[in-house]
Amino acid sequence: MTTTGGIIKLEEGAGGDSVGFKAPDTEVTAECVWTLPAADGAAGQAMATDGSKILSWKKFAEVTFTPEVPFFKALQAGATGSAGSTGSTGSAGSAGTTGAAGSTGDAGTTGDAGTTGSTGAAGSTGDAGTTGDAGSTGDAGAAGSTGSTGAAGNPLPTIKPTPTSGAMWWDESTGTLNVYSSNDSGWYGLKLRQ
Repeated sequence: MTTTGGIIKLEEGAGGDSVGFKAPDTEVTAECVWTLPAADGAAGQAMATDGSKILSWKKFAEVTFTPEVPFFKALQAGATGSAGSTGSTGSAGSAGTTGAAGSTGDAGTTGDAGTTGSTGAAGSTGDAGTTGDAGSTGDAGAAGSTGSTGAAGNPLPTIKPTPTSGAMWWDESTGTLNVYSSNDSGWYGLKLRQ
């Protein structure tokens, strides 16, 4: 085995040619060392990495095909085309036909009886009854006894007295009885009919 210029060579058993691995031609920014599997894989398996530099044997599906030029051309997908412009809004659909009228609903239940009305106003007063016939005249009562003679009255003065409350005098010339009123400070005359 030789390591020259970034190449690892493994010489064949016969000592003529060799096989090997070559490091990339570009600059390596970090060390990269793969860990090989501990044993041989099964038939048809290939070595694959887990992304963390650990190699293992993996089985891949086999594809059999006949190489033809049109086939390889088909494998070369063209670039994605730009999206087409949005189509215009379609016209509004026509209105649907009017639906048939619904059937008549069932009659509602009878409502509860109303509350009793308030008592009516009192009737007007009746006309007064006719006046009854007068009773028959009673018998005359017995004559009363003669009363005693009253005491002689004081004669009224005929000369106008001093004006005091209740003072009276008789004016013979006019036939007038005069009475003095202290409230009104004046005389009031009462003329007797002749």
